[in-house]
Amino acid sequence: MNHSQLDKEEKQYRELLDMDPANAETSYKLGNLLLKKNDLKAAAEIFLDGFKLNPFCTLLLKGYYGATKTGYYIPSIIVARPVKELTIENYRAVIVDNIRHTGQISFDMVMFLYDVDNPMPICYISLENNNLYSEMGGPKNFLCAFDEGGHSNFGGFEQELTVSNFEKRAIELVKGKYQL
Repeated sequence: MNHSQLDKEEKQYRELLDMDPANAETSYKLGNLLLKKNDLKAAAEIFLDGFKLNPFCTLLLKGYYGATKTGYYIPSIIVARPVKELTIENYRAVIVDNIRHTGQISFDMVMFLYDVDNPMPICYISLENNNLYSEMGGPKNFLCAFDEGGHSNFGGFEQELTVSNFEKRAIELVKGKYQL
């Protein structure tokens, strides 16, 4: 694709964002186009602005981390529904479900954890779904975490799949990780 074609596509995406600034798909496509043009600063701004308007679309945050060479490994969520917000000492947490994702890992629920004054999640506690493992007699769900160190698996989640059961286990992990 030549440079003038990229410029034309960029103009079209920017016009779409002018009409609907909260369109995560357009933000994602424009950010990736700007990456192709090697305009990392503009791509980072587009991804970050899109994430601020779509705070559970971690694909936009992944784009931002890629453009800024931050490199965090985080869940690949397209869209999710917030079901509960809570405070854990000096942290704010939001539990989401109805998660649409990309990649091989599927999620039943995820807790986004934030420092109180930071709009960027610092950790994700996830309830990951593994049908293959359950067919072999193991648990269907695993409790995992994504943070600055990568992805950690904390074993099977044997409880009934409810928000309150997930919340309890996720809070235990957060308290252990942050020594609360």
